[in-house]
Amino acid sequence: MTQGVDARSFEAVLRDALPGQLRGLPLFFYDSIDSTNSQAKRLLASGDLAAPAVVVATQQEAGRGRQGRMFNSPPGGLYMSYVIPHDAVADPELLTPAVAVATRRAIMNLAPRLDPGIKWVNDIFLGDRKLAGILCETSGDTAPFVIGIGVNVTVKQALIPQTATSLSSHTLRPPQPGMLCAAIIANLDAIMRDFDPSALIDEYKQASTLLGREVECDWDSTEPYTATAIDIDERARLFLRLHDGSIRILHSGDVRVRSL
Repeated sequence: MTQGVDARSFEAVLRDALPGQLRGLPLFFYDSIDSTNSQAKRLLASGDLAAPAVVVATQQEAGRGRQGRMFNSPPGGLYMSYVIPHDAVADPELLTPAVAVATRRAIMNLAPRLDPGIKWVNDIFLGDRKLAGILCETSGDTAPFVIGIGVNVTVKQALIPQTATSLSSHTLRPPQPGMLCAAIIANLDAIMRDFDPSALIDEYKQASTLLGREVECDWDSTEPYTATAIDIDERARLFLRLHDGSIRILHSGDVRVRSL
């Protein structure tokens, strides 16, 4: 674990910004790591970490997204894994939407002029470019949840794909990573403590970047197809209307707005 100035500065900012009941969270800070989720799981397996705790890195060498995809993680981002007890999650099916809403709220708390959207199921967008990604994992029915969140804060555009963006491209004063980390944790804690599935899904839907738009999908089919995203239900499933009028429901997967 890093003991340098960056780690101390991050921890001081984080603890000062967290609500009182969360200021004692154990923090594992790394200059560089393969993946904060992978490290969190290693620490859990070794007994060196007990939930709740947070693992943070200034960059990741092998960041992971959903379906095993690589998550580009150069310096200038917030790369964190928030580890929470399994029984702290009232509805595991809605954990990813809850984290997406908490992350969006946190960004808006610290950069009020921005209005990020949520791309089903687990990405945060500004305009048509990806700002943040989420990966929630658990190793068993009672094992803690490891919630991985990566946000491009001051990442240089040359270091990320053209389909991505960073907070510094949209605001002159992007939040400090420690402040953003604290805001995400505080917002997620508030959602979990007063869990209201209906209100959560309403907020998730209102922030959707897909509803009403034509999308492309190849997740549940041998051939790519286009459809219109028409709804997200109470289980966070995405409803698509195909061109023949039939409805297809996605429980998970990946869709993208169709390019003109």
